[in-house]
Amino acid sequence: MNIERMERMAEILRAVCQERRRFSLAVWVDYVKLWGKGEPECGTACCAVGWAAQDPWMNAEGLRLRALRQSAHGGTIEKRILPDGPVPSERFEPSNPGEVELIEPVYLGSTGFDAVARFFDIPKATADYLFLQDSYEDGDDTKPEDVLSRVEHAIALAKARGD
Repeated sequence: MNIERMERMAEILRAVCQERRRFSLAVWVDYVKLWGKGEPECGTACCAVGWAAQDPWMNAEGLRLRALRQSAHGGTIEKRILPDGPVPSERFEPSNPGEVELIEPVYLGSTGFDAVARFFDIPKATADYLFLQDSYEDGDDTKPEDVLSRVEHAIALAKARGD
């Protein structure tokens, strides 16, 4: 485990808790609530990794967000790496009905939970346990404090093993 990166994740989650940022394990970044019609209604909702991928230190370490515009049939039409820092307010404008935009983490060519596992130097099963909605009893209602607790426990175990 890359303890330094995981400790930064814990710091980010503490900030999410203290600042009462919108949190959802259902999405990396909730682009519907972010973009909707012009300005965000209630701010951006992100999961732990979505918030981490907007952090300048994590960006300098190589964790980024990628936007994909996809057809209703699942084919990728366009891809782009988003600028470092907070998710920009502009987005792909769907040119056809049924097109959607997805945002996902990327690291060294890996995407999604593979990128998360690679970035933190943990097995994918551990990445799933720490950050996947289905690994929590409350699912999408999981609080950032619950994820923080697991992250802190994982750090403590790694330090005890001498990772």
